[in-house]
Amino acid sequence: MEAKSLAITLLVIGLIAGSLIGSYGFPKTVTATETLTETTTETATITEIRTKTVTTTKSVTETVTVPAWAYTGTVLEVEGPLILEGKHYGYEIVWAEENSRIRVTLDADKPIYVYIFSVADYASWVYGEEVSPIAEKKASTIALEATVPITEYYIIVFYNDEQEEATIYSYKIEIQAP
Repeated sequence: MEAKSLAITLLVIGLIAGSLIGSYGFPKTVTATETLTETTTETATITEIRTKTVTTTKSVTETVTVPAWAYTGTVLEVEGPLILEGKHYGYEIVWAEENSRIRVTLDADKPIYVYIFSVADYASWVYGEEVSPIAEKKASTIALEATVPITEYYIIVFYNDEQEEATIYSYKIEIQAP
């Protein structure tokens, strides 16, 4: 059954990727850097009445870039301006575990929609079907939160339903673990 679910998921993702005419995909990686430093000091006295002090410092820096959807915390923090043409949308894909909270904040020059969709509902929305997103809001300044029902990918859509272009000054997507 898992192979069938994986095949269906890959098919849906493929359909989504192939159907994104008129959409924009924004950057999708998160880079985290961590530096650990350890210092030790040892003193040894030698019977010839000499004292020697040795200080050793070890420093390890590790930088890891992971897909945004595999990260908990601030997944994306984008500073614009990003232009969203009239009747177009941009999107982000995130991975969230069951009962996690997705929080989206946005600042734009005019009201646009922000939707949080499951993969299946997003695919239906792209094909013009009437669906109910997990959460939605239309405004120029948005703080939208939703608790997701199951562990899966979620699509955050920024949709400009007007004829004129809209400018997104910034947006941020955060995942809070359950």
